[in-house]
Amino acid sequence: MARPRRINLIGGVCHVTQQCHSKSFSLARDSIKQKYLQLAYDIAKKDPIEFISFSVEDSHPHWVLKLPDHLDYTISQFMHKLNTRFGKWFNKTYHRKGSFWASRCSTTWVEPGSPEFFQLTRYVDRNPIERQSNVINPEDYKWGSFHWLFNPEAPFPVTFLKYLYKSHPQKSETEAWQWYRKFVQQDDLNKNRKEDLFKHMFPGLFVGSERFKQKAKEIYTASWKNLQVRGLSWIKVVRDYSTLFLPMAQLTAS
Repeated sequence: MARPRRINLIGGVCHVTQQCHSKSFSLARDSIKQKYLQLAYDIAKKDPIEFISFSVEDSHPHWVLKLPDHLDYTISQFMHKLNTRFGKWFNKTYHRKGSFWASRCSTTWVEPGSPEFFQLTRYVDRNPIERQSNVINPEDYKWGSFHWLFNPEAPFPVTFLKYLYKSHPQKSETEAWQWYRKFVQQDDLNKNRKEDLFKHMFPGLFVGSERFKQKAKEIYTASWKNLQVRGLSWIKVVRDYSTLFLPMAQLTAS
């Protein structure tokens, strides 16, 4: 069975993750994490991808990314470049063959600035604390963007603070940061609340306000229905829904 096309919201924000092959800890060495991040940022020098947040763990990375506001670039293009270049480097360096990753990446689209957006970035930032062993405070974990937020010489800069400040206009920048820092550092949700959160958050394509999720799902459904209609451009059809997302407006597939 052919794999379904991947959905891409133009100008949209998404969470991307994928597991190393066989759930191995192939990213465990610092030098490997360094190379993975360096390749990603090298690609971003030429490609219009925005890094909002990230955390690279021993067995998997997490990215929160923003796509450009035009049609000719997709999340698949970025991840394909990154995975191909990194896989070739890893196999050559460690004299191995085969795929580095277990499967293609998993993508979830999130409404920027929504409560779900900050729950998602919190989840990414807290990954070092959620380990079963070798627990590390997010502020001390140099392979996560939380560690570098206020370092002007950060080797891997992100744009998270822009979204934090914009989403809290009633707070000063210091107050907004203090709120988020406390949010990340506080004891995690109890088991039942956490399971309920992940049940609703990560299996779905879209997370955010009900209006955002409903309209995004309408776009998704319309695109698939019209893929099978001869002579009808499904890209044109889904653009009819674009007013919801302006300026993150349209939809494409790759």
